[in-house]
Amino acid sequence: MTSKGYPFIIAGIQLFIPLIVLLDWLFNFGLLKMQLGLYLKSLVTLIFLYVFISHRYRDFIYKNVLLYIILLYILYSIFSDNILGNLYITARILYWILGSFAFYYFFTHDLISERQLTRMLVITAIIAGIFTFILMSQSEEHQNASAYLLLWCLPLLLHLNKSKLVSIVIVFSMAAIVITIKRGALVALLVSLVVYFLAKLRISEKNMSKLRILLNSLVFLSIVGIILYLRWDLITERFSDKGGSGRDKLYTLIINHYLSGDILDISFGYGINSVERMTSHKLNDPQYGVAAHSDWLQHLHDFGILGIVLMVSLHVSFIKLIVFHAKFRTNTLPFLSMTYTIFLLSTVYSFILTTPDAIILGIILALISFETNQYSPNAGNS
Repeated sequence: MTSKGYPFIIAGIQLFIPLIVLLDWLFNFGLLKMQLGLYLKSLVTLIFLYVFISHRYRDFIYKNVLLYIILLYILYSIFSDNILGNLYITARILYWILGSFAFYYFFTHDLISERQLTRMLVITAIIAGIFTFILMSQSEEHQNASAYLLLWCLPLLLHLNKSKLVSIVIVFSMAAIVITIKRGALVALLVSLVVYFLAKLRISEKNMSKLRILLNSLVFLSIVGIILYLRWDLITERFSDKGGSGRDKLYTLIINHYLSGDILDISFGYGINSVERMTSHKLNDPQYGVAAHSDWLQHLHDFGILGIVLMVSLHVSFIKLIVFHAKFRTNTLPFLSMTYTIFLLSTVYSFILTTPDAIILGIILALISFETNQYSPNAGNS
């Protein structure tokens, strides 16, 4: 396909990503008998794969670490006892990693406009937010719903915000996150918003601009505060759980099992999905195991030292870029800082790298790399 065909690809991607969210929700509510979202993700992954193998990505700052993730998962899948099952998990990860490469190509070749990207995110957030409100209206219990998907959408929406509609969607998304009463999402939301506005102050040089930023921060934080107040009884009940809904026991179990292994297990881990297999055995449930609820512990247990190298590499890439953008006070700094704050917190007590929602993270990495290269092609290596 020539470059003339890419507008059709862009048009499809704009539709498919929010449509996947819609189809997944319809399936979860039992309104669809077939998991059509899974098939559509497969189609989109093939589109991303086509874009990936058709071009070079020399200046993509996150290229090496993303290729490292792909290589790690493919090799561990091939040399495992469950090749097909692990390749399926790998395919889920390829969806967002290949998406990151594809979007980087779209950005660098001016194939997708800011308006198109904004429209896609707005539709995605509206769908995720509506179904989150519907789900929470049926239950007083905390739910994952689309809390983390909406959380990942926020840095992009704030960065691209140039209309009242986007501002409304931002407030709507924050409200949807709060009503899920997910402690991790709430903490990441509040901390990342504070970091975002502090970064905005960092790049602002005029007093009037700083005043406007302070007022905007007070407005957004006040809105979150009001929503928190309306759910205060349920929120205080959730935060009174000192065990993190069993995370303390789960984390201890994973660490103890990892350290009890031999030198090969500690060095190279127990393989893909090993946490789920181990917890399934410990819980005497042959069908269902519990994931680590921490990207750090999941990748440590699965890949050993190689998994820690993966996680450290991602964090170092972020930190180097934050230092660069803070030094030159670029407009990318607030968006980048907020993204890293969410990444820093969520990878400790939740997981993103093995979920389809990571497609938003992939788009963010592509945009960060593209904008950084506009300031300096060598920024990622500084």
